Amino acid sequence: MWRAVLTMSVAAVLTSAGAMLVGTVGLFVPARWCYDPVFYLWSRAILAAAGVRMDVVHGDPICTNQAYFFVGNHQSAMDIPVMGVVTRGRIRFMAKRSLFSIPLLGWCMRLGGCAPIDRSSARAAKVSIDRMLERLARRPVSMVVFPEGTRSVDGRLSPFKRGALQVCQRAGLPIVPFAIDGALAVHARSAFRIRPGLVRVSLGAPLHADEVRMASPDALLARVEGEVRRMLSAADPSNAAAMPLALVDGVAS
Repeated sequence: MWRAVLTMSVAAVLTSAGAMLVGTVGLFVPARWCYDPVFYLWSRAILAAAGVRMDVVHGDPICTNQAYFFVGNHQSAMDIPVMGVVTRGRIRFMAKRSLFSIPLLGWCMRLGGCAPIDRSSARAAKVSIDRMLERLARRPVSMVVFPEGTRSVDGRLSPFKRGALQVCQRAGLPIVPFAIDGALAVHARSAFRIRPGLVRVSLGAPLHADEVRMASPDALLARVEGEVRRMLSAADPSNAAAMPLALVDGVAS
């Protein structure tokens, strides 16, 4: 229980400080210039407070100068800082609109370029997505999408929603499938308690933008969901010996 209190306290303090820093910098230069390092440090600090260690498995190399859609499973609230560390803060999220109402946090997310999605209205969600795609066309930036729609309650992968993959196709960016395993054991959706543990993140080989655009929605969904399922199966501890895992200072390099 004390670990949960520590983690939430660290998150609250760093969220406030980070939002004020990003907001202040944004008065003089584009806020995104400092958003990435702030988000990366925020993510590392939260994982350290929670006692999370990370192993990361890479497929083909990912170009740091290329924008991607990272598409994968959603086990825990810890997935946000986990992906922040994996990408060194160079990502934005499609998130439910209610998060943008949280003081300072929502403001910082807007400044950074995260996309609010109104789940209560399909029409409002479409407007939000169209605006996000317009921004991506002007200034590409990597996005994270959780096509299951919500966090898993038991660690099992739920069917991906077709609309999420269609958004990826409309963006015209390469897709990187990913699989997170172990985050649920650290912090479950229905629990307050946080338990230290190991989180494994597998990054699949990127699907090139042309492949994404040319595939049918159903074929793309089946391919990405199948790759995430395969990586989750490979991340099982019984298969760990067959996986080359990289660990640097307790977090991903």
